[in-house]
Amino acid sequence: MSVADAAIRRSLVLPGHRGNMSAMKIHGRSFHWASRLLGREQSKAVEELYAFCRHVDDVADQPDIFQARETLDSIVEELRQEGSATPVIAAFVRLVRQYERR
Repeated sequence: MSVADAAIRRSLVLPGHRGNMSAMKIHGRSFHWASRLLGREQSKAVEELYAFCRHVDDVADQPDIFQARETLDSIVEELRQEGSATPVIAAFVRLVRQYERR
């Protein structure tokens, strides 16, 4: 596993949870169990997609709607530029690139 992959995997772990309890394991139990039926590559892709969706949802749910809008606009710009310093967004960009080629 590359250093970048390790950083992305760490970003998928929720703060305050021990081990490698990913967002999908905590919040998306049905997705987590369904992903176990997929192969390793597809399961990882589903987990990264879920983490990105969860991240965007958490941003949108911020109490300060102006801050939420600013952050969402920033995410959109990072997606347009196809790059980000935020590991969960970078993983999503890489995922989109990977599956666009198929």
